[in-house]
Amino acid sequence: SVQVGDTTVTVLGTRVSVERDAMGVRVAVESGRVQVVPQPGAVPQMLGAGESWTVNAQGAAQRAPTRASAPVATWRNGWLSFERVPLALAAQRLGRYRSQPIEVDAAVAKLLVSGEVRIAKADEWLHLLPRVLPVRVQQRQGSQGPQLWVEPR
Repeated sequence: SVQVGDTTVTVLGTRVSVERDAMGVRVAVESGRVQVVPQPGAVPQMLGAGESWTVNAQGAAQRAPTRASAPVATWRNGWLSFERVPLALAAQRLGRYRSQPIEVDAAVAKLLVSGEVRIAKADEWLHLLPRVLPVRVQQRQGSQGPQLWVEPR
């Protein structure tokens, strides 16, 4: 079992992805079955292959849309996938794989991004953002050393 905040995910002989971010918890099942308890005392939900659930920060759970072609846990193969994800959230996920932090200005944090990013080439992807979004990406000196900063153009 995996405890993520108040959410408990029990893996029942499967391949599963469990991610937590500012929006909540997302559970996606590649194969097998998973039991999800969104918060203590809640009715357990069973998920099968190809199914996913999201649990928001308030503990409300709902079945998440799942594309049949969308792979689960693409990070295992060196990729991150984003589909209509706020830029700040995408930067937060990419930041897990970088030695330098990524800061996103609040004015552009909610811009939506979609696509696949090769984790090893995250900086290239970030520097290409101005081609598709009204942003600029700059290297700056932060309180803990150099960091990338994404701000309005």
